[in-house]
Amino acid sequence: MNTRLLVLYVLVSAYNTSLFGQTIEKDTGGVTITLSHELNRIKRLRLNIWSDRVIQVVATPTDDLSQRNSLIITETLPPTPKWTLDETEDQIRVSTSSCSARVEKNSLRVVFVDSVGKTILAEDGRSALAATVVGEHCYGVKQSFQYSSGEVLYGLGSLQSADLALNGKKVTLLQKNRDDVVPVILSTNHYGLMWDNYSHGEFNDTRGSYYIWSEVANDINYFFIYGKAIDSIVASYRRLTGRVPMYPKWAFGYIQSKQKYNTQDEIVSVVRDFREKRFPLDLIVQDWMYWPEGEWGQKSFNRKH
Repeated sequence: MNTRLLVLYVLVSAYNTSLFGQTIEKDTGGVTITLSHELNRIKRLRLNIWSDRVIQVVATPTDDLSQRNSLIITETLPPTPKWTLDETEDQIRVSTSSCSARVEKNSLRVVFVDSVGKTILAEDGRSALAATVVGEHCYGVKQSFQYSSGEVLYGLGSLQSADLALNGKKVTLLQKNRDDVVPVILSTNHYGLMWDNYSHGEFNDTRGSYYIWSEVANDINYFFIYGKAIDSIVASYRRLTGRVPMYPKWAFGYIQSKQKYNTQDEIVSVVRDFREKRFPLDLIVQDWMYWPEGEWGQKSFNRKH
């Protein structure tokens, strides 16, 4: 009987070694976890510590992490704050003074918690499917998240929707004539999420969990930004993406716009009328149909008008 138990113990131990088989490499900027086998088509997971409130997560289906330059992040990885790495039987934990990222060994699921251990945001599965788009080998990537009861999500840019909340919505992440997509989510649960991808994609919330999908990617790449106040989340976002200069003074004044003006004489007469009536006017917009006939969108004026 004891022999059978010993054999069973050895078999279970071997299974756990295979299941959790991974190497953990720590450097000054973060942690890289390399799997001994593919898990949901992911081979490596990287956590970069940008500050005590910003942790970047990169999950790749390839043997090496992508070296591409981000089109969103303008800052280089700054000197990192004090952070710690510890490991338990089933978790790898990266902690700063403000928050922690806990990686479950059996699934590589990342759970973000605050300094007292309260869950802020938890991953809920990911995938990376090989694809070819316009002749380019790439991956279609998808990352799901679970969120808290009562939590409200905002963001993703300037969209033609009367309801600002994203809860329960499906949003196509594609620049359009009246939709300006910014792949950032702001939550009432004290975090922001910046998705570092610029291809056609989708956000979809099913009341309790949401996913972000991108058609073309090298890897899954996002930034978790913790902050008890919205201002602190925005400050971290600005640190990553660069400071925005103040608008010139005229941009804060009255802007006159309508469907379109048909001729130069018409637009000049409108400005003259404003001036004669001493009504403040700082900008007038020539919206469309200013281009030469038959040259839709051409950035030059129709000299006939």
